[in-house]
Amino acid sequence: MCQFLSIVITRDRRLLFTEEDSHETIIKRAGLRDDNPYLLFFVRIERTESYTKVDETSIPGWFTLADWQERIDELYARIAPARKRYEETCASARKVYSKTCAPAWKIYSETSAPAWKIYSETSAPAWKVYDAPAWKVYEETCASTLKRYDETRAPAQKRYVETRASAWKLYVSHIRTITGYVEK
Repeated sequence: MCQFLSIVITRDRRLLFTEEDSHETIIKRAGLRDDNPYLLFFVRIERTESYTKVDETSIPGWFTLADWQERIDELYARIAPARKRYEETCASARKVYSKTCAPAWKIYSETSAPAWKIYSETSAPAWKVYDAPAWKVYEETCASTLKRYDETRAPAQKRYVETRASAWKLYVSHIRTITGYVEK
C-alpha cells in the first residue's frame, strides 16, 4: 500500500512523483517499463513523516538510499506543508459530513439489524438450497430506510466532495511547480 509520499527514482537520476500516492501512477505517467524484473531502471520509495523506505524486493546496484536521502527529504519538506493543508481542509469537511450522516446511519442501522437477524436465521438452514427468498425479505425491509439515509446523506456528501475538490486543486497546483512532478 502506497503512502504519502510515493517517489520513483530512476537510474538516470530523476526523482519523480505525482499528486497521487501511487508508484503505479508515477510509472505509467512517466512511461517507465515495469515488465521486466531484470531491468531495474527505477526504485520505488515511500517517504513518510517518520521514515524513508525502499519499496522493492530487490535493490539494484546503482542505488543506495544514503545517496538519495537528502534529495528525498528536500522534496518531502516542500510537499508536506501543502499536503497537510489539504488534509486539514478535508478533515473539517469530513467531520461535517460524518456529523450530518450520523443520525440517518443510526436509523438505518437500527432498522436493518433486526432484518439482518431475520435474514440470517431464515437463510441459515436453506443456505445450501438457495438464498434468494431470504435476501429479498431483507432488502425489502431495509430499502425505504436506506433510501432515507441516502437522501439525508446526499447534500452533505456533495458539500464534502466539493470541499475536497477545491482543496485537491490547490494542493496539485502547488506541487506541480516542484521539479520531478509527472503530469497526467
